[in-house]
Amino acid sequence: MQKVGFVNAFLEFNFTYFLRGLKIWRFNILKKHILVLFLGLMLTIFSISYSNVTAMAGQTPSNQLIVSKFKIGSTEYTINGEKRTMDVVPYIENGRTMMPVRFTAYAMNVDESGIRPLNDGKGAVIQRYDKAGGLEGVRFTVGSKMVVSSNIGTEDRVAPENRNNRIFVPMRTVAQALGGAAFFNPNTQEVTIVTWKEIPEKTKKPTPQPTSLTISKHTHPDVIMESPNGGHMVDVAKYLQLWGIPQENILYYVEPATQQAALIVRGFHGAEGSTFMIMYTGEKFVWFAGPGMSPSQDVRENNFIYNGKMFAGTATAELISGVFNKQYHYSFKSGTYTLTEK
Repeated sequence: MQKVGFVNAFLEFNFTYFLRGLKIWRFNILKKHILVLFLGLMLTIFSISYSNVTAMAGQTPSNQLIVSKFKIGSTEYTINGEKRTMDVVPYIENGRTMMPVRFTAYAMNVDESGIRPLNDGKGAVIQRYDKAGGLEGVRFTVGSKMVVSSNIGTEDRVAPENRNNRIFVPMRTVAQALGGAAFFNPNTQEVTIVTWKEIPEKTKKPTPQPTSLTISKHTHPDVIMESPNGGHMVDVAKYLQLWGIPQENILYYVEPATQQAALIVRGFHGAEGSTFMIMYTGEKFVWFAGPGMSPSQDVRENNFIYNGKMFAGTATAELISGVFNKQYHYSFKSGTYTLTEK
């Protein structure tokens, strides 16, 4: 009996250690699986982050921007993600978003001190300063389609309106006159306004001022590319820099929800060109704020995004015309682009 008891005890002892060893082995295998899963998750997150950085590479850093979002028919809005409330709602009139003066100013980083009512109470002026103290402004009058920026009037498709003793203005026109761009999402009825937190100072125009420029796909392969629809297009931001516009005076933003992009250019100091020029993907022309050549649609292809950057064709000739307030002959053939002052 003692021998049998000894054997049972021996077997029980070894079986216990066997189970403990099995548990340790299984635990080590589990740790390896967890480690593999963790590394796989981190690699996925890194890949997504890297992709986002790559997609965002050409855009103006978000910490330099004011991004405001409004919704048609809603009193709620956000500025850089901060939720706020209005006492009235924006509406659409003849294809234009109509917004109260005060909230339009807020979207452009302008407080009440930058809003000046006209003496007759039928209009207002919104003023905004750049980094160097230079003043930009826009003036509008109820019932008049003429919006005045830099003492130059531009006719819009709608006029400011007085509703319940509140003046509503066409938001896109006013925003562009103050260095902003506007996007509209028809699916969500959301309006996005983007601008600089601080308008960059106008830079001095090049001396001597360039009168012509010729580039080709061979001399500037990083600027000119083949268009998906045939022909060639140019990287707008890089092309502007060839004419002397510094990177910090170019705002580039892609609206995440619609993937539409806008590029805003700050004009030269001492030049007679436009104060701001704005281009959008999906359009064929340039918007001007202040003096400059009139917008033209005499181009062949819409501006578009490629590898996160904005490309355009001969609309860039209109852009340079706006920068210098001069007219240019252009030729864009076989990957060679020439712009010459008339």
